[in-house]
Amino acid sequence: MKDEIKKELATHMKDFGLHMIAKGLVNATFNEIGNPYSHAMSIVHIAHGAELILKAKIVEEHPLLIFSKIPKSTTSIDTELGILDLLENGQTIMYSELLERLWASTGYSIEDIDLYNEFGKVRNQIIHLGVPNVNLNDLALKFGYGLIEKLVNEWWNETILNLRRKVIRFDLD
Repeated sequence: MKDEIKKELATHMKDFGLHMIAKGLVNATFNEIGNPYSHAMSIVHIAHGAELILKAKIVEEHPLLIFSKIPKSTTSIDTELGILDLLENGQTIMYSELLERLWASTGYSIEDIDLYNEFGKVRNQIIHLGVPNVNLNDLALKFGYGLIEKLVNEWWNETILNLRRKVIRFDLD
């Protein structure tokens, strides 16, 4: 994969992930009047955004490291493996696998693994079973500002609050 595509992919994943986290933090901050699932959606948005920024950090090392299944040469659209091939026939690693892959590819270890795992567990409960009876807005804010904000600051010298980002679109044709 060409270096410029790798860089664009990592940048897009980081920026889109940060937008999702910011949206989740807005939902976590404001009350649920008129929107009874805003706190539950904050967990979902922040979890998906966090997954994307962790994958973006891994992609900076090598894009294929975020995949558990890569396309076969017999299914490739072109002679080289490209983004369209990965979109059509690739499968990325799950949230629960990210910390080990992050460590293996970058040497970086998340400090608060318990918070990371608890957040993922609550996200799975919301998506697959129902909204648990826990303080979702506190959990979202603790995870977003206490864990993710620190990573974004350390890795890219940025903040999760910067929403003035350029949208990157890929030409898939």
